[in-house]
Amino acid sequence: MVRPASPQTLIERIQANLSSEWNEDLEPVIEPLARRLQKFFLPIAQEIAYDETLSPGCLQSLMRIAVGLRNFRIWALKFLDSNGGIGVNKVDGNAASLGGYDECLSIRVPQKDQLDQEFVGSPNATWPIELMEKLPIGMRVGICIPSKCENSIVTHLTQKDLSVRVMRCFSARVSYLKLITRKKSEENRDLDCVHGIRVFSSLWILLAHTYLGDVGLYDRGLHFLSVVRSPAFSIVVQGMLAVDTFFAITGIVVYRKLYSAIVKERILDRVCKYKRKMSVVTDFNWDHCNEKISVSKLVPMVLLRRGIRLLVPSLAVTCLLYILPLITSGPGMDAFYPYLRNNCDQRWWTLLLFINNFWSFEFTCMNNQWYNAADMQLLLIVILPAICIVRQPRQGLVAIAFFTIFSMAYTAFLTIYYNAAPTSVILPRQTLKVLQSTLRIGDQALPHLATVCVGILGGYLMEHRKDSKISSLGMWTGWLLSGALSFVVVFIITIWHRRGEISTAEAAAYAFLYRPLWGAFVVWLIFACGTGRARKYS
Repeated sequence: MVRPASPQTLIERIQANLSSEWNEDLEPVIEPLARRLQKFFLPIAQEIAYDETLSPGCLQSLMRIAVGLRNFRIWALKFLDSNGGIGVNKVDGNAASLGGYDECLSIRVPQKDQLDQEFVGSPNATWPIELMEKLPIGMRVGICIPSKCENSIVTHLTQKDLSVRVMRCFSARVSYLKLITRKKSEENRDLDCVHGIRVFSSLWILLAHTYLGDVGLYDRGLHFLSVVRSPAFSIVVQGMLAVDTFFAITGIVVYRKLYSAIVKERILDRVCKYKRKMSVVTDFNWDHCNEKISVSKLVPMVLLRRGIRLLVPSLAVTCLLYILPLITSGPGMDAFYPYLRNNCDQRWWTLLLFINNFWSFEFTCMNNQWYNAADMQLLLIVILPAICIVRQPRQGLVAIAFFTIFSMAYTAFLTIYYNAAPTSVILPRQTLKVLQSTLRIGDQALPHLATVCVGILGGYLMEHRKDSKISSLGMWTGWLLSGALSFVVVFIITIWHRRGEISTAEAAAYAFLYRPLWGAFVVWLIFACGTGRARKYS
């Protein structure tokens, strides 16, 4: 007995045939678009696939969409096309981008061997509540998801969208929650202690700038000279060591990032070779096998990311300089603002190129931005040796050792050549020495190169020796030695403050040693805490 097909079945068959014809006729047109959508959607799908909260049906539906995109299916493109985005006319107050509601509902995804629908589109027309709370005004964006998926998947899709990430960057609440979060990332769990070190180092810098500001504004200057002789005040004067702490952390993080990228490439290469050797036929994306990370691609990528992270706050502070007259006024503004404004009017472009520390103090734009320039310059120097350590450890370690010794010798040479103090000390009888150190040496990049190199060596140590067995005696020796060296580095200037002067030999020796020694102390602290060997102290 033959039962006549229902009208709905006939309609579905006609739509399926039309879709098949469209795929053949429009494939040359939609192929470039589909490939671009694949690059955006597939990484998101891969991350969502590891979410334990997703149901098997939802996960299977997402995989079908990914396969459909790869095969240039019209229905797969409709899923992405019906989603709302950042929208238009946001400046004029448009707060909604609901996407294609009817298009989403009309999507029918066929099974592999049948024309019966397997799942359909399901619109979700609001942002997650958590994201709504973090925005100053409500926004509504439509997102089309498979009918077998729960609304929780929307959170993943929105958090990965570029426009959402850009808006979240300017959310004070999001930034505050990140600062106080107690969640630990398993990938970088051994570096969690770095965040605490950064906080204390930032407070140390603020403390130093609070007490070592404009000397002309000091009250009871003679009393200040007596305070300087106190050992406790050496902590304030040595605030520059907190800056070298950041340079040491930079070395550690740079090596870890490069190591992670290169090792992932090696693992992927092995997987591709294995699948080719075993002739495994799966839905494995073979395009990834051709996307190896070469040095010519890795280096610009690392430099660009670092440059953007440093440049955005730097330009924000520079813009603040130009609106400062609208915020404050007074004799200090009248005396110094024209000088600061004139330098930036003429040399603002040096901030974009990270070379503002090439100019002397009286000509530089935003002298307090010397750290950003030095950080970028040091990254340019050490990135290739750091990559070499990952791929050829012996040659890379030799190069890093050479740069470390060169930086130490260069700093000692400048100290002798300019007859400068080794660091920021307060010596009224040798004021010229102190000024030479501040104006000629402190804001250069090369004197801090040794600290970054020590940080890179620390990153290598943490990555390859974190599981090495160290006896209790070895740990106590490490703590006592690092503690003693850091104590000497910080408080030895008390001797010079009480004496009122420092010899050239003392200045050269201290300048030669103190930065790498302080970097070694920071590395030991992070190594001990990050590997779980300092639970009594962390």
